[in-house]
Amino acid sequence: MKQISPIYTFTVLVVIGTLCLLAAVFWPKEQISSPLGQIKFSSTDVFNPFIHDDNELDVVALLDSYAVDPIDSMAIAKAKNEAQKADSIAKAEAIALEKKVAFERLQIKFSESDVERLNRFFEALKDSKNQVIDVLHYGDSQIEGDRITSFLRNKWQERWGGTGPGMVPIVEAVPSSAIRQTSSSNMARYALFGKADKPEHDRYGMMAAFAQMPVSEEEKKQTAWVSYKPSRLGHWRVKNYKLGKLFYGTYQDSVIMRYFLGDSLVEVDSLPPFANHRIKKFNWGAAPEEFKIEIEGESSPEFYGMNLYSPTGVQVHNLAMRGSSGTIFKKINKELLDTQLKQFNTKLVLLQYGGNSVPYVESKEQADRYGSWFGSQIKRLKQLMPNACFLVIGPSDMAVKNGENFETYPFLEEVRDALKQAAFDNDCGFWDIYDVMGGENSMKSWVAAEPALAGSDYVHFTSKGAKEIGKLFDQALMEQFKIWSNEP
Repeated sequence: MKQISPIYTFTVLVVIGTLCLLAAVFWPKEQISSPLGQIKFSSTDVFNPFIHDDNELDVVALLDSYAVDPIDSMAIAKAKNEAQKADSIAKAEAIALEKKVAFERLQIKFSESDVERLNRFFEALKDSKNQVIDVLHYGDSQIEGDRITSFLRNKWQERWGGTGPGMVPIVEAVPSSAIRQTSSSNMARYALFGKADKPEHDRYGMMAAFAQMPVSEEEKKQTAWVSYKPSRLGHWRVKNYKLGKLFYGTYQDSVIMRYFLGDSLVEVDSLPPFANHRIKKFNWGAAPEEFKIEIEGESSPEFYGMNLYSPTGVQVHNLAMRGSSGTIFKKINKELLDTQLKQFNTKLVLLQYGGNSVPYVESKEQADRYGSWFGSQIKRLKQLMPNACFLVIGPSDMAVKNGENFETYPFLEEVRDALKQAAFDNDCGFWDIYDVMGGENSMKSWVAAEPALAGSDYVHFTSKGAKEIGKLFDQALMEQFKIWSNEP
C-alpha cells in the first residue's frame, strides 16, 4: 500500500479549509465566535427558493394595508384586541400605525390654497338620475384597452347610474374590453401622439386622433366602413348603451354615408362638401347587436369618434394616448376641441401621464421643465372646461435593468414631483400611484407577484394589476366623498 506523505495531506486540508472559508465569506447567513474571530456559515435556508427577502416589497401585505379604513376606530380596536389575545400589544400598535400610514399614502392630495377640491363633481352627482355626468380619463398606454378606466366606470355607474363605454375611436390603436370594433383596411388612423401618421393640419379633436378614408390615387369612388358590437368581455353596464353620437366633419367632396343595423340598411345620408364639425345622433333604445357606418366617395369626412352612452348617469370616457406625455392639447385646433368638449357635461377630468417622459429625463431641471409644460396643458383644458374638477395621476414605478437587477428610473421621483407641483399650481388634486404601489423599486415586486400585477417590461400593469389600481383610486375618491358628505 502506497504511503501518503504528510505534505500531501496538509496541502489537501489547506485547500479544503480555504474553500470552506471562501464559501462562508460569500454565502454568509449566521456567525459564531472562534479563536480566529467571527466566522460565518450559511444556513440551510439559502437552498429554499421561496425564502422571503426582507428587502423585497410584500405586495399582498401592501394591498391588505389599504383594505380597512384606518380612521375606523372599531376596526383598529378589533385588530388590537386580536393581537392582545396573541400577547402582542406591539403588533396591534404596528397594525394601527401601518393603516394610518397607508391611509396617508392613499389619499388624493391638494394644495393648501385649494378649498374647492372635488365639490363640483360630488354636487353634480346628486342629479345623476336626471342628467349625464361626464368623466374624461385621459392617459398614456397605462390605460389603453380600457384598463383602470373599466373598473372605475363600472363602479361609478353601479353607484350613480349610467351605461355604455362613452367616447370610443373610429379606428382602435389596440383592442378594448369596452367595445368590439372592426373597420375596413382603407379606413386610416391619424394621431397626434405615438407612431401614427400625421396630416398637415391640427384638426385632431378631443381624442387627439381621427380616422379617414384617404383620397384614392385613381380619384375613383371607394368604400370604407367601421362597425361596433357590445363587448363580450365587459360588464353588462358597458354593453347596454342606448344612444350614439358620431363626431365628424371637414370634407371636400360629396359623399354617401350609410347606416346599418346588422345586415339591414336603415338610413342613407348624402353629404355635400362641409368645412366644419358635425354630429350625427342615434337613438336605439337598446344597444344593437351590431351597428355599422359605411362611406362611399372619392374621400371621406374626418371621423373624430363615436360616443356610446345612456341619457342619464355617469359616463367615464377612456381617452388613451400611447406614447404621449400629456403635452399635446395645445397642439389641437382650439376651436374644434372647444366645439367637441361642449357636447359633454364634464364634471371631472383625470390626467394620467408622466410615464413616457421618465426614461428621457436626466436631471431635475429637465423634470421641472416638463412639469411647467404640462401645467400649460392643464391651463388650456381648464379654460375649455371651466366647470370641471381636475385630478392629475402621476406615473407608477418604472424599472430599468441595472446589471442583474431592475431598479427605479433615476429621475422618476423628480418627474412625479414636477407633475404634483403643476397640479397644485393649477388648483388640481394629485394622486400618487408611485407612492401607493410602494415607492422606489416596488415595480419588481408587482411583476413577481402571484398572479403577476405588472408585465415583464417592468412598466405596465397587467389586467389584474390595473384592476387593483382602479380599486385603490376609487377608494381614495370615496374618502373625499365621505368628507364632502359628512358621512362617518
